[in-house]
Amino acid sequence: MKPAIIPQPRKITYTGGISRANALSEIKISHSSEIPSEGYRLTLKNDIFHIICSDDAGEYYARNTVKQIVSTCGCVCPDLEIYDFPAFAYRGLSLDCARHIFEISDIKKLIDAAALCKMNVFHWHLTDDQGWRIPIDGYPLLTQTGSRRKKSNFRGLKEDGEYCGFYQKDEIREIVGYCAKRHIEVIPEAEMPGHTTAILASYPEFGCTGKEIKVQTKEGIFDTVLCLGNEKIYDLIFAILDEICELFPGRYIHIGGDETPRTEWKKCEKCAKKAEELGITDLDAFQGQFIKSVAAYLRSKGKTAITWNESLKGGQLEPGDVMVQYWMGNKEYTDDFMSKGGRIIQSDFFHYYCDYPLAMTPLKKTYDFEPEKTGKKADSVYGIEAEMWTEFINTFEGICEKYIPRLQIIAERAWCSDDAPGFDSFMKRFERLRALTEQCGVKIPASEKLKINPLLRIPKIIEFFAGVPDFNTIKNSIFNSK
Repeated sequence: MKPAIIPQPRKITYTGGISRANALSEIKISHSSEIPSEGYRLTLKNDIFHIICSDDAGEYYARNTVKQIVSTCGCVCPDLEIYDFPAFAYRGLSLDCARHIFEISDIKKLIDAAALCKMNVFHWHLTDDQGWRIPIDGYPLLTQTGSRRKKSNFRGLKEDGEYCGFYQKDEIREIVGYCAKRHIEVIPEAEMPGHTTAILASYPEFGCTGKEIKVQTKEGIFDTVLCLGNEKIYDLIFAILDEICELFPGRYIHIGGDETPRTEWKKCEKCAKKAEELGITDLDAFQGQFIKSVAAYLRSKGKTAITWNESLKGGQLEPGDVMVQYWMGNKEYTDDFMSKGGRIIQSDFFHYYCDYPLAMTPLKKTYDFEPEKTGKKADSVYGIEAEMWTEFINTFEGICEKYIPRLQIIAERAWCSDDAPGFDSFMKRFERLRALTEQCGVKIPASEKLKINPLLRIPKIIEFFAGVPDFNTIKNSIFNSK
């Protein structure tokens, strides 16, 4: 029987022989600079696996391919040759632990599932309006106050009683180290200048009004944003980033930049004065200048800032300033950024947001999306990322139910790109690899639950969005989920 492998290798040739193969099979390693970074050449012949790679990551991915071959072929495997390397340098998954916090042991299970299919980035969303989850020694109230909300009043997920928690620094280091052994880089996200209610609940003096507020208990976009006219705002931000950079040794720090209302800036005398000093009359540019300053600070520390695509709207950011993560809207600004050579991470809402029901985003729709063809300058797409937000998910089982096999689908598209063999092929291979995937500790939905009756899609979408104040959210989701 031929093996099932996810992602599908770029080239696989069966050479006619038969070998015995199991978890104890001999594996011989050699190196060659002719193999692309993260790539490998794998041969099975005379009961021995031979791996040729140029780096440690390539060896690791080849060994994961061996694991899948052995799992799906049993003890007898056809002799083969595989030549394989990734289409995208950035192959990511995200997890929002600000809305709901998840156990370190469960995060490791998700990491193992991602590593099995050759993902190499873990985007860890750790701060938002509903909670601050990173200890910052210089600003202890961020966790003492900002990690606590009075209750949870999310649509469809309501819980009485205080919700609180944050990760200890040793736990964060544990995840960073765990990922490093699997050739996964951890990118933390600390939201700014919007989605900062947890900051302002802890230190209200950094808001435009200075009024005391509470950590948010529900989902949404809130007017409580950082006061960019406060000269001390950079003391706060740079101190936070200093400690984040200490905890996360990777190349990138995500600084948010999305969904930032201008309501309080418009009324704020300090913001008006600062904008006048900068010669800025447009509030989009006002935010852009802030992001540019923060990105420059991170560059001075050897890091590159990542920001959501809304930050491009002000026209302040150049390709050398940031890498941009695209999720929705502002397409013309993103295309302009790409045309100048700017790099983007593609996380399109209608295809790669995995917290929404299969009725809205069926598996085939996610698989068929071609991220490299969505911009004017396709080679500016640096990578793709699966998104998992947790306003409406508070258990690890809920994460698994929504994330798998979307996670594996996006991993295959990130690795194979145009060479992906198609959705039907993927699902057959996924089912054959189900047992191996479950060994990571994740729970996979039953096969029948992964199939959606087309006639039930719109009713199920409406059911999911029940209670959303703005019906346009439902309407737009329906008409963009075809």
